[in-house]
Amino acid sequence: MKLWSAICLSVRPFIRPLHAGVAGFLHAAGLLPWTSQSGFDLPCHTWSLMNRFQAGQCPCRANLQRWGLAQSPSCDCGQRQTMNHFVDTCPLTEFEGGLNLLLEGDDDAVIWLESTATAALAK
Repeated sequence: MKLWSAICLSVRPFIRPLHAGVAGFLHAAGLLPWTSQSGFDLPCHTWSLMNRFQAGQCPCRANLQRWGLAQSPSCDCGQRQTMNHFVDTCPLTEFEGGLNLLLEGDDDAVIWLESTATAALAK
């Protein structure tokens, strides 16, 4: 253990400048995910909901039932409320352009997430 600590202490002065140099290069090139990720300017709830749709884990009733958080997977329209149904085919919540356009995160997608999706998923 003492040998490992000695090695770490002797290498540390060389690692920090290297790490800073690599991070600086990646930042300047726009390759760090937190500097080039779109949507960071969105409100936290909207950004979080967008990420859930991107991961296929939106809080639709089919998922909520699977996770033990809802009694029924049924949508208010009577169909099974899956993510694809919620975005693509439900007459109450359909996003014009479907899931692919929603995941692009344009202004229409943000408006839909903040209004229609938030209200429907809160039920």
